Amino acid sequence: MPPLFEAVRSRYNYVFVDVGRTLSRISMPVLIGADYIIVVLGADPATVKLARACLEFFTAAGITSRRLILGLSRAVGRAGLTRDELSNRLGLPVPVTIPHDPDRFDAALAGGLPLTVREPQASSAASFEEIIRLFTRAVAS
Repeated sequence: MPPLFEAVRSRYNYVFVDVGRTLSRISMPVLIGADYIIVVLGADPATVKLARACLEFFTAAGITSRRLILGLSRAVGRAGLTRDELSNRLGLPVPVTIPHDPDRFDAALAGGLPLTVREPQASSAASFEEIIRLFTRAVAS
């Protein structure tokens, strides 16, 4: 793992790194060194094919499925596969769905507040809280 990330890990209990959607010589050492990886997936068949390849790459790199938390992003509404269909195709649980809620996401971004603070009762906010619950349970075990 790069020295910068080692220094950050030594100072904080949790470190979140958004590596984007590509695997590279820069992102792979970070992912390999991570305790857990939250993988955000789309619902279309092409994404499933890419996700399967990514999961195989993770396995080859020594990243086990117990270190992964998969989530379905409904970025385009209800089109595509359901969470259960996605889970069946990938062979791993997909425990959370982030609903299509562009107006709330845009308003939270424009207002400079996390969605969970700006509109804590929104179903999309509840999805983010569920991701955090899953993550903290995984870290505690």
